[in-house]
Amino acid sequence: MRRATESAVRKNGHVALGSVVGSGRLLVPEDVAERLGLEKRGVYDLVQRREIGHYRLGRRIRISEEQLRAFLAEREQGPW
Repeated sequence: MRRATESAVRKNGHVALGSVVGSGRLLVPEDVAERLGLEKRGVYDLVQRREIGHYRLGRRIRISEEQLRAFLAEREQGPW
């Protein structure tokens, strides 16, 4: 699984230090797609619709493990 570690990333036009990202580990869309059982295009659709938090590094998209956990928690269903 590929990971990107960035010392500084841009979020909403502001620079955030890698330590603010939690562990500093950022996932590429392919990794997120694998974890969610989606095609890569599905992750890009979630990003475009702003349903999942993300960072933009130029044209590149990175999603922290914390953002992925938050995305899943928002969609968690109660006990069956």
